[in-house]
Amino acid sequence: MRAAVLFRNIVSDSVALRRLAIQNQAPVTSHPWTPLPRSFTTSAPRPLPRKEAVPDDDIEPTKPAKKAAKTSTTGKTASNATKTTSAKKTTNKKTKAVKEKEEEEELPKPRRGRPKKADEEGSEPVKGPGRKPRNGPELPTIEEKRIIAKKLGISPADVDIGFPKAPGGRNYLDGTPRAEDAPDERPRAKVMRSRVEEEEEKEEAAKQLKAGRPKSFGPPVPPKRTLVYKGEEVIVSFNPKKAGGFVTMEDLQMKTKREAAREEREETKRMRDEAGVAIPTGRYIVPEGPLTKVAREYLEREQHQEEKQKEWEWVSMDGELEELDPDAPRPHPKAKETDEQDAIKLWDRTVHPVPLRQNPSWRKMYARSVEGSAPTIANMLRADLGDAKSYDKSLVVSEDQCKKLFERFDLSGFEDCTIVDFNPGYGIYSKALNDAVKPKKHILLEPEAVFKPFLDRVCTHESFEFVNKDLYMWSTVDDLIAKGLLTTQPVPPEEGVNKTLIITGVLHKDVKGDRFMAQILDNIGKKDWLFKFGRVKCLLWIDDDQVARYIPRTFGRRNRAAVLAQAFTDMRILAQPPMKWTWADHRFLRRIDHWNDPGHKPNDQDRVTGVAYNSELTYYSMTHEPEPLTFQQTDYWPPLPWAQTTLVEFTPKLPMHYLVGDVPDSEPWKYFNHMLTCMFMARQVTIKEALSKMGGGTEMLLETDEELKMMPDLAEKHTVHLSIPELVALAKGYEFWPWRSEDPFLGAELRLRTTGMTEEEESKWTSL
Repeated sequence: MRAAVLFRNIVSDSVALRRLAIQNQAPVTSHPWTPLPRSFTTSAPRPLPRKEAVPDDDIEPTKPAKKAAKTSTTGKTASNATKTTSAKKTTNKKTKAVKEKEEEEELPKPRRGRPKKADEEGSEPVKGPGRKPRNGPELPTIEEKRIIAKKLGISPADVDIGFPKAPGGRNYLDGTPRAEDAPDERPRAKVMRSRVEEEEEKEEAAKQLKAGRPKSFGPPVPPKRTLVYKGEEVIVSFNPKKAGGFVTMEDLQMKTKREAAREEREETKRMRDEAGVAIPTGRYIVPEGPLTKVAREYLEREQHQEEKQKEWEWVSMDGELEELDPDAPRPHPKAKETDEQDAIKLWDRTVHPVPLRQNPSWRKMYARSVEGSAPTIANMLRADLGDAKSYDKSLVVSEDQCKKLFERFDLSGFEDCTIVDFNPGYGIYSKALNDAVKPKKHILLEPEAVFKPFLDRVCTHESFEFVNKDLYMWSTVDDLIAKGLLTTQPVPPEEGVNKTLIITGVLHKDVKGDRFMAQILDNIGKKDWLFKFGRVKCLLWIDDDQVARYIPRTFGRRNRAAVLAQAFTDMRILAQPPMKWTWADHRFLRRIDHWNDPGHKPNDQDRVTGVAYNSELTYYSMTHEPEPLTFQQTDYWPPLPWAQTTLVEFTPKLPMHYLVGDVPDSEPWKYFNHMLTCMFMARQVTIKEALSKMGGGTEMLLETDEELKMMPDLAEKHTVHLSIPELVALAKGYEFWPWRSEDPFLGAELRLRTTGMTEEEESKWTSL
């Protein structure tokens, strides 16, 4: 420490003395290490190159500055001449080694490449940027550092005050190699980076700081643990990727099985590819030809999904697989292999694909195909009556099942009625209904004339009347009334169901059937169309996939059509294919069982999931006695899953007092329909939020209407959980709300003419 302080004082005083002598152009008479006042050690500009050496017996003179370049000018001042003479005298006193070193430094270095403009004669040299000037006192020379080390009694190698090291790991002081373990204290040059590199570095840093769970955090977690769950020891493993955190041994076993199956598939596929097998047996297709990898993966995935769907169709409510009927027709043993070959041909473009609905051959009915379920139709096919091909509806062909249907469900009391039967098809169901009811008139509305030969031989009773029209067209009812085929008298709704008329038939597939069903429900509410005759019973065959729209089993499927059917009709399922339950259905049923537990305490989850309002779902509120008759896949034609239908009975009921109106399209129906549509446009929001979107401060209706004030929990209730009384109260309050927004589509001046309305009624309502 003392050596460092002494060295710093000596260097600062020596440098200050030399700077003062050079500025005054006078020789230094005192010793270079004589202490000077501290004022001389302040920061000053860089000293000029020394032209004269300091006479001293112990210190060699410092190295003079380089000689100036010769110029073409001849005039020189006296001061320049004096300086040149003193410089020569100083040079003579130097040693021979120093002279040689200076001469080497003065020699110009050879340049590479073509000569620049500065190399020409008569031009001044172009100075480069050079070394950056330093601030502060001049550093001592090597000889001075040696003398300092000698006076301090230390090795010259230890006199190092932060000077940069020479290249190659050698010291500047004496050229000795630097130790390998010594720290490298050379100043690092500042790395100049472009803006693009800086932006890339920032992006890389942002990626590293990306939000998420760290890969490893905290101490390692043991892979397996033994916990006591319900009095039993359970071995579990910790898995941070799962929501619960722990996975049971059963999950681990399933995972091990899946991995083993995947490895087996990959190995089998690799071996078959090496062997050149074009169509391997089993479910994995590796065909040859122009099939791409994407096409092969698509075929494998589609076939796998089809097999899973077949397994799911036979899952009962208890989750157990049901056994197929032993008398049911079995598929051909090579049917699966044939289907694979057909799929490959379609992908190879060796066979032109034809849409199934446009291909008449696949709908072709043979006698042997329906001989077990419909022997009457099989005999007619053997008699060469032709092949009926229907493209937009499925048909019921089982004669025995249709007879059992009306043995189980009693329709007594409808004798001598009129039956309007649309889309009867082959007439198997229509004949069974006619035998059970014994109507006065049975009108068959079949738009496809290809079914008429079958209807003439199946429906032979004198009460049948064949009409080549489609009930989907609204003018059909007017034509039936005009021709005298429909002579039913209206019955007031208060007197009960009109037992002089029954509407039945098969709805169309796809959008056409949905639209027709929506119009039927609207007309039941408005008491229009065929329902102007009163409360008319309907027996409708609905596509099995669309039944949940009208009879939902969870609130996720509850929509406007389901609420309309619930508000104006009593529903009952008479016949259906084997029940198919989704995981959502099972989960909701389990929650209902938990809700009905005597020791259960209601909580917020019951309110949010809708378990507390399960009575609003038609499936749980309607009667299931007697149980619906199950129709198998072979009881329909074509015998395919998409052709299966469900027979639902819709019996109109007396609605609430607010909705009772004798005039079609009355004001109560208008506002009830408007409120229902607005509520179910956003089914997962609260009623208060849904009312606020209707404008005009409608949400204040909950605080001002007297009837709504008696429902304190209505504001925070979700719209999908609305009950019919609550919906009627909202519609009634909105009708008399003075600040409601008038929707032009609800105005009386833009109403369309309602079917069946007289001219007087039309002029009355359009004049409002």
